[in-house]
Amino acid sequence: MYKSLTIGELQSLETLEMSGKNRKTIIKHINSRINSFNKKPTNSIVEKTLKESDIEFFYNHQIKSCNDECNKTREYIIKTLADGNPYPDNHQWIKLHDKYNLFIDKLKSQVSNTHQPVCDYKIKTKGGRRYHYDFIIMFYNASNTLIKEYKIEFKNNACNVNDCPQYVSPMKLSKYFECEKTYEELFYDEYLQSICSQVNHNIPDKTIYLKQIHGNNPKCMIPVKESYYKGAKQSSKYTGLEEDIKNYNFMKEKSKESIKKFLEGSQLKISEMNKYLIDSQKDKKYMLWGNNEFHYQEVDSDDYTIEKVLMIKKNHTVVCLTKSNKEMNILLRWKNGNGVAFPALQIS
Repeated sequence: MYKSLTIGELQSLETLEMSGKNRKTIIKHINSRINSFNKKPTNSIVEKTLKESDIEFFYNHQIKSCNDECNKTREYIIKTLADGNPYPDNHQWIKLHDKYNLFIDKLKSQVSNTHQPVCDYKIKTKGGRRYHYDFIIMFYNASNTLIKEYKIEFKNNACNVNDCPQYVSPMKLSKYFECEKTYEELFYDEYLQSICSQVNHNIPDKTIYLKQIHGNNPKCMIPVKESYYKGAKQSSKYTGLEEDIKNYNFMKEKSKESIKKFLEGSQLKISEMNKYLIDSQKDKKYMLWGNNEFHYQEVDSDDYTIEKVLMIKKNHTVVCLTKSNKEMNILLRWKNGNGVAFPALQIS
C-alpha cells in the first residue's frame, strides 16, 4: 500500500493519520517503511576478483593451510569453477577444473542412480558461524525441479577426514563441561591480571570481557593482543625485541596453565557434546583436496558419537572413545592468540 511513497510523503501521512481510525496499525506500517528507507545498505557478500596466481592456493603446499584468508580464496575458486574455468589457457587451472568436474560428476551419478537423471546443478556458498558447512550443491531434473542437495564441507590438504587437524570447532566451550567455574571466568579471575601486569595494561571490566572474548578481535583485549603479536615470530607485528618475546612466552605459559587447571577440575558433558556433534554433522558430506585430487567422503554418525572419556592428553586434549571404537580428540585452545581471543574446542 505504501511502497510507492517517498520518505517525505510517508512522514506527512504519519502526522495526518495520528488521529484517524486504526491509527496504530497504520502508523506501524508507515514506521516500517520509514525504517526501511533509513537502513544502511549491507554488503554481506563482497565479490572477490580471482587472480591467475591464486591457483597456488591449491598447488603450493608451503602456504599455511589453516590460514583463514587462504581457505576463503580456495572456497571462492571452487564456487567459481561451477561457471567454468576463469583461466582456460593456464595448465594448472585446466587440471583443477577437470578434477572439480570429476568430483561433480560423481555426485551427479549418485543422484541419478538413486533419484532422477540430473540436468543441471547450482552451488551456493555458506560457511561462517551460522553454518557448519561451506557449500550447498543443488541438483535439478529436466523440469528444473530440485531433486537432491548436498551440504558440503571443504577441507584442504587431506584425502580423508581423519587427516584433518579438525572437522568442527564448538564455541563457548564451557557449556560442554561440568565445572564449578567456566573456563572464561577461571582465566579472567586467576590469570588475566598477571598477563595485564606483565604487558603493563589495565585489566578490562569482567562483564565486558566475558561478553567479547568469544570473538576474533575483542575490543577490550586489543592492547594485550598487540603485545602478544609483537613477540610472536610467525606474526607480521614481530619486533624481535627481548621484552616482547618475554611477554609472548609469558602469555603462552599462562594459557597452558589455565587449560590444564580447567580440564583437571571439570568433566566433559558427553550427552551435550553428542547433541552438538549430531546437530552440526548431520547430512554433511566432505569435499577433500589432497594429492592433487578432490575426494568425496561421508562420515558415519557412530564416528562422532562419544561413548566415554579415556584420558586427558598433554594437559590440553580430552581423548574420547566413539561408538565406532575410534578415538576422538577434543582440544581446548585459543583460536586467535594464547590468552588473547576466542577460546574454543577443536575436534578431530
